[in-house]
Amino acid sequence: MPGKVSVLNQSTLRGVRSVIKSPDGVMLSCCLSEPNKIPTACGTLVPRWGPEDERSRPRPALSFYPDGSLRSIYLQQMTTVTTPIGPYPAELLIFYPEGTLQRLFPLNGQLSGFWELKDEQRLCPQLSFHLFCGSFKGKMIGLHFFASGALRSLTLWPGETIVLRTNVGLLPVRHGAAFYEDGRLESLEPAEPLLVATPLGNMTAYDSSAAGLQGDRNSLAFNSDGSMRSIVSSTDQVQVIKAGRELVTFAPLLKPDPLQASRQTIAPLRVEFHQTQVSLSNGEQQGSFDFADCCFRTSAGSAAFRQILQQPPLSCGDCGSCHLCG
Repeated sequence: MPGKVSVLNQSTLRGVRSVIKSPDGVMLSCCLSEPNKIPTACGTLVPRWGPEDERSRPRPALSFYPDGSLRSIYLQQMTTVTTPIGPYPAELLIFYPEGTLQRLFPLNGQLSGFWELKDEQRLCPQLSFHLFCGSFKGKMIGLHFFASGALRSLTLWPGETIVLRTNVGLLPVRHGAAFYEDGRLESLEPAEPLLVATPLGNMTAYDSSAAGLQGDRNSLAFNSDGSMRSIVSSTDQVQVIKAGRELVTFAPLLKPDPLQASRQTIAPLRVEFHQTQVSLSNGEQQGSFDFADCCFRTSAGSAAFRQILQQPPLSCGDCGSCHLCG
């Protein structure tokens, strides 16, 4: 893949309009009304300039860093571009100041009453990947790269699942996954409640609160050697037996659903493993305990937590079952 692309000569751009400048007069972004060819680390590309349609986003065709380096390009149409891990289709690209690819978005449509999520998702192609933790296909919202060109994370479309290989077995994944720079798996979002082995004992990994906005951070995380770094559980509790037989219990919490007061939602239990300690938190109760000084017991929580996980999800689009707007 090409190295750093030199600072773009903005004076050669044609059809420049809707310019935004910094206080010292440097152009930070612009829209275009004529076709231009822009050299990038992903090839020579044409930023958006043509007529708007129902998918068009009100965003600049080009944006720049203060030194004039290209920061982002909103493409005229979906274009197959060169990336460090192979060719992939894109409508929006974001670059590091050095010119290497930072983020790739296969689609960049504006959702509205005339263009819904399901319409946008139908346009998304299946992308193929061959990674250290497995080979798979799926529809992606976006890809994130390290400055070195290695894949940092991927974000899946809602409803998409893939299967990745981990030290605790093959796991189904929703929302996304993140990777170390050497390609090893760093974290993933389980697609369903999964019983996995942890340093405290078996626990059910699943984050009922996971938003799925991006795949950089996920609820089940691993160290670079494959050992477990953290886990989130929406059902299980952990009992800490301290010296003197003092017992402390950590568990998920039940809270009113912000979208409908008659429902409940779960504030999950988050567990982080350190070299000699474990940290536990449910948002209201937290603590850190030495492995050498404590014993630990894990168990499934009450049936109420499992019942809540089986509830159909609500969203702000479920107007018939929501009263937040009055």
